[in-house]
Amino acid sequence: PENAGDGFTDAYHHWQIAYLTKEIGLTHGPRLWDLRGWEYYWGLLHPALMSAVFFITGSPDIVLDRLVSVVFGTLTVVLVFLLCHRYWGTQVAVASAAFAALAPAAVFNDTAGMPEPVAVALALFGIWLTPRRGFWAGFAWGLAAMARVEAWLFGAGLVIAYVLGRRSRALWLVAGWLLTMGLYMKFMWDQTGNPIYPFYWGFLLVGFGAFNSAPVVTTAQQSLGPLMAAATLASVAGVAWSLWKRPASYLLLVYGFGYSAYSFATYLIVDAWKERRFELPMDFAAILVAVALFKALPRRLPSLRLVPIGVAVGAVLLMQVWWAPIQSAYAATEPTYRDHVGPPASSTTRSTTCRPVTTTPTTRTRPAASFSAGLRAPTRGCC
Repeated sequence: PENAGDGFTDAYHHWQIAYLTKEIGLTHGPRLWDLRGWEYYWGLLHPALMSAVFFITGSPDIVLDRLVSVVFGTLTVVLVFLLCHRYWGTQVAVASAAFAALAPAAVFNDTAGMPEPVAVALALFGIWLTPRRGFWAGFAWGLAAMARVEAWLFGAGLVIAYVLGRRSRALWLVAGWLLTMGLYMKFMWDQTGNPIYPFYWGFLLVGFGAFNSAPVVTTAQQSLGPLMAAATLASVAGVAWSLWKRPASYLLLVYGFGYSAYSFATYLIVDAWKERRFELPMDFAAILVAVALFKALPRRLPSLRLVPIGVAVGAVLLMQVWWAPIQSAYAATEPTYRDHVGPPASSTTRSTTCRPVTTTPTTRTRPAASFSAGLRAPTRGCC
């Protein structure tokens, strides 16, 4: 379980940031240690949670990092059920939650030790808190931005959508989001000299591909370009329809369609295909299919009430074939993992098998106020 997919995920980098933060401490200010700018690009919340878990348990084992993601991935499944039950009833909720819980990509990503499950769970939690607990909903969306850079966009989009739909009740939600984001931006200003450091570099890296070399895109991926463009336009249209019609579920629809548009639009821009970018869009697509099967179809064709159950069960079973390519890619990481880590000397030193293998921390004090004189831009790596 210590092999989180070396080279297939960013889990070791995230673990290293949390490990060094815990071991070195905060004597140089409330800063993270130290992955050449990536520690701030990736966000504050995930390493902070891991450091807290390491401190509480007394162990820096990477398995604990992976368990943090498991907890938030499980919370995502629960929230999918609760939200679907609120808007469409039990059948849609059960089918959607079953897909979210059993889809191979979701299971792998939620156990890999990545921050995506944290951000997705917090975004869904904020939607679930609306409309009665607006301040805490905005607070949750602000925390999501501390976990993943794209949540800056999604959080702002959800706040705008909420304001458009509930102007008279929006003040507390906006206040919660602005408070959280304001504190986060102040932290980034102090540490990097750039209050929007994660969003700034995320825009350059993902939006403009500002890496050292061009992305490597296979012919098969290029052939999907027109399909991805069509899916992006369809998702944008879904956002527009949700804001126009504003059904009871419109915040969930705006988030799902918006996340899907982002994933499809960046498919051929980033440096590598990452299935975790499509975990939430796949779950959202399953929600839409479940709504069509269990709500729309029975209304039009009442005689086919049993068909949706069979289709839903068959889809979940069919999805399991995705384990084959996932396991193949994961197995390919074993040689690298064993080369970097090596066998543990004894059972008492097991936690040291996940020692840092990349950049060591510097003794640099608080960065200068100027961004150019402060932290370096993230060098090419995973995002």
